Amino acid sequence: MDSEALAPFPVRRLLPPVPHGWSAAAARREYWAGPAETRAVERGVSGVLLADGTPVTVAVEPAAFALVDTIPQMSRQEAVVCLDAALAGRGEGLAAGLVRTRSGELDDVEGWLGSRRAQRRWHAMREFADGRSESVGESRSRVLIDELGFVAPTLQRSVHLPDGRVVRLDFDWEEDGVFGEFDGRVKYDDADRLSGTDPAGVYWREKWREDDVELATGRRVVRWRWADLEEPRRLERRLALRGVSRHT
Repeated sequence: MDSEALAPFPVRRLLPPVPHGWSAAAARREYWAGPAETRAVERGVSGVLLADGTPVTVAVEPAAFALVDTIPQMSRQEAVVCLDAALAGRGEGLAAGLVRTRSGELDDVEGWLGSRRAQRRWHAMREFADGRSESVGESRSRVLIDELGFVAPTLQRSVHLPDGRVVRLDFDWEEDGVFGEFDGRVKYDDADRLSGTDPAGVYWREKWREDDVELATGRRVVRWRWADLEEPRRLERRLALRGVSRHT
């Protein structure tokens, strides 16, 4: 690989966050003197070699440090998506196996927040984050449900059906007699890999499952999709028509 090929490769000097009232030099000393598990680790970049055949490695900072450094700068939806995924242990590519951030790890790095504004924003996002969200769509849905003024649902509630099956509801407003399902396309577009069936089979299995829940519990189902997240008033109308309660 020649120098021109290397030029676009994204690199950045790894610097720890600078806590409020600290100097950058003091932050670096504290960071590199800390426990090994909290410092950057070397990871190989698959499929990338130097001109002499040497594998390329990069320094990757622990997920908790990356989050505390970036979450305060994100929009609320972006921040919640990232924190939910971190708490749930979801990640792809280089992040797979690294984004397994326990709640205690996030607590441990809070002292590295760089300003009082960052501290306020971080704590607000941490309080809202929930590792039970199983996808980007579910995380974005939770933020919009809150911002539209609806009460928070219970996530992934288990319901026992008369035939002995146990099903989990993405969103449940038990007091309102409503349960919600986010209908992302991936379950249909990648049906064979995810479910071992075709898109039609996934659709009918979901439909029958919802009918069974409605019959067994008396709850009403409300479904929404990506288009409703892009136009939140559509989601608002769907929830309101089903009778989901608002904040008092």
